[in-house]
Amino acid sequence: LIASFSVIVGMVGINNASKLNDAADRMYANELMGLSYVKEANINLIYVGRARANAMLATTKEERERYVDIAAKSMATMKDYMTKARPLFISERGKQLFATASKAADEYSVANAALFGLIGKTELQKREQELSQSLVESANRAKTLDDVLSELTDLKEARAKETSVETTVLYENSRTLMV
Repeated sequence: LIASFSVIVGMVGINNASKLNDAADRMYANELMGLSYVKEANINLIYVGRARANAMLATTKEERERYVDIAAKSMATMKDYMTKARPLFISERGKQLFATASKAADEYSVANAALFGLIGKTELQKREQELSQSLVESANRAKTLDDVLSELTDLKEARAKETSVETTVLYENSRTLMV
């Protein structure tokens, strides 16, 4: 009779530990990665805006083309992250928001294409050397900050993955011990 109770308690413990492990894995795979993908899409949206502004301020054709290229790559990366995030939002509200975001991204892409067409036809900006150097210095500092923030994000994602793996190992060890 005592052995039967022990088996029942053990099975309930294993079952609950399994549910806890599965929830931790889902939290990492769905919630954390969904958040990360949306954040990365938003960051690339900022990159598009920054490149657009720099293209308008360009003093040479080469500089303008470089920023137009950066904007196009950032737009493509933004859409890629949105595509990765879409299946991780399973609630009706999440699906609605993604439909709205997709439509807004498409409209933004069309508006940007028209704007970059106009930028290409606009006369190049004239500015003093000191201002040009200051703009370059500021852009370099912004890139450094962007890189460090991205590295911090990667570090947090890696730690979340490690924690998910640790909970799986803990579950498997507990299950083995209980069995």
